Amino acid sequence: MRIALVTVGSRGDVQPFVALAAALQQQAGPVALAAPASFATLAAAHSVRFHGLPVDPADMLGADVGQRWLESGRDLRAFLQGLRELADPLGEKLADAMIAVCAGADLVVYATLAFPAWHVAECRGVPAVQVAFAPSSPTAAFPPMLFPDPFAGHDPWRPTIGGRLTRAYHRTAHWLFAELLWLPLRRRINRWRRTRLQAGPLGLRSPALDVHRRRQTLLQAFSPTIFPPPPDWGSHVVTTGAWFLDDLTGWEPPVDLVDFIAAGPPPVVVGMGSMTTRDTVGLTRLVVEALERAGQRGVLLAGWAGLGRGVDRLRDDVQVCADVPLGWLLPRTAAAVHHGGSGTTAASLRAGVPTVVVPHFGDQPLWGDRVRALGAGPPPIPRRELTAVRLADAIRSAVHDPAIRHRAALVGERVRAERGVERAVAEILRSARTR
Repeated sequence: MRIALVTVGSRGDVQPFVALAAALQQQAGPVALAAPASFATLAAAHSVRFHGLPVDPADMLGADVGQRWLESGRDLRAFLQGLRELADPLGEKLADAMIAVCAGADLVVYATLAFPAWHVAECRGVPAVQVAFAPSSPTAAFPPMLFPDPFAGHDPWRPTIGGRLTRAYHRTAHWLFAELLWLPLRRRINRWRRTRLQAGPLGLRSPALDVHRRRQTLLQAFSPTIFPPPPDWGSHVVTTGAWFLDDLTGWEPPVDLVDFIAAGPPPVVVGMGSMTTRDTVGLTRLVVEALERAGQRGVLLAGWAGLGRGVDRLRDDVQVCADVPLGWLLPRTAAAVHHGGSGTTAASLRAGVPTVVVPHFGDQPLWGDRVRALGAGPPPIPRRELTAVRLADAIRSAVHDPAIRHRAALVGERVRAERGVERAVAEILRSARTR
């Protein structure tokens, strides 16, 4: 059986697929991973066959249009506009690359943002499995990300008028969100289907909803401990747990980082992952000031924001790192401060460390809210509201509040007991057999 895995986006979208590919090829034979070309080294380090896609997410997010998208916060209209502006230049070039990757595959496993792969599989009659890193399946329990929730606090399952209104609003919001994503792309996708796939057009109904109508397998690669599945998700929606890449074969931690950690109390790690910024120096100075106010040593993960760059001299109790596996680093820290990406949130909670989330946009506010609801960290601080004083207060709470530390440790135990990759492999092979 030949399996094609397709994903696009930043490291948080690619690294879990590398973990899946490495495990899947041990049981299912040949596996090919298609992802942005810049991640070829990551795939090679884990002996995963790789196809580079013609897209550079770092350059895209660093450009003006990418910056505007990251600054959209909770603004649904700005988020959708930015997504379209980023997708338009890629057009058929990226979609054509997915045709080549999926050629001859017996099964296609694709991330939500790599939706052209679904069209290839659908037109070729090949079974497909979708992967989501945030809750995306329609439900009456809550609205989709970025949608306002006028019924927040209401129990949607109560047999009352309020419960019925809540359920109706949430379901309608999910339908509307899917259509808002599909309709601006429909003409272009249908033209591509006709010219490149020799297939008929799709109607007004979103293909994302068609996945659920056909009950095609949807793997939600996040922790059910962090986000418990609602009761009305169908059996085709499987919340597997996060997909961690734990194999550190051939990797050795930098000696200066090991020495720094050993030289004092556990530091606070700060990183914004793939979130770029217009003001690297300003953000670095804000973070360093917050650490000083909180009385904490710090490890700055440079990431795509470039934390630590452009500043002549940092304090002696602050260390800058380019790229360190979170599975190794986080258990050695007192707390984590990050942007609230799905994978980073799972990694920090898995390590059992208190977490401070600074959400920028997209699904990140959701994960920040979940950390707060679990009691594993203070309230999130939206990026546009971030100040050194607010961040210092949040770091102090994370490091010194015994209730937060206790809850973070409990959540960590539960997340570590999950076997996300193993369950994903089992579901993929089951899906292949049944179809």
